[in-house]
Amino acid sequence: MELVVGEGVGRIRTSGASGPNIFELTIASSGARIDASSLQCVDAEVAVCLVRGEVRGEVLGEVLVRRSGAWSRAQVPYLASGAYLALQDVNKDTVADVVAVQRACQAGADCSRWFAQVFSLTGGGGELGCTPVVRSAESLPGWPTVTPDPSDLRQCGA
Repeated sequence: MELVVGEGVGRIRTSGASGPNIFELTIASSGARIDASSLQCVDAEVAVCLVRGEVRGEVLGEVLVRRSGAWSRAQVPYLASGAYLALQDVNKDTVADVVAVQRACQAGADCSRWFAQVFSLTGGGGELGCTPVVRSAESLPGWPTVTPDPSDLRQCGA
């Protein structure tokens, strides 16, 4: 897995059983700043790589998943209004999940309401749920490596 970046352009170059592939990063064309620290990968039977970049105070991300040696793009894009987007195996199924910290406030407002939103990359993907709202990002479980317990997740927006 190799991240190739340029001004307003980003690509991921992969290799594997399906041969070499190049994926254009849609978040780069959305204005996300991508650099060498933008790539996070978790190698496992189902490998997952997240590329993330900041744009207008938020973090955009997109995910590539390797199953049976072939890489494919997962749901795009992921958005974190709380400036934290990372991979963690929250539901303990051996496949990394996407954890996005969100601000429970209007954009640009001084905010003291934060929660983590978790997305699964297995079983068709989708939202696993959200943590309860807390008064600071530092109060989220596991901060600075946000790792919610699955039993703490509730339906988002409920």
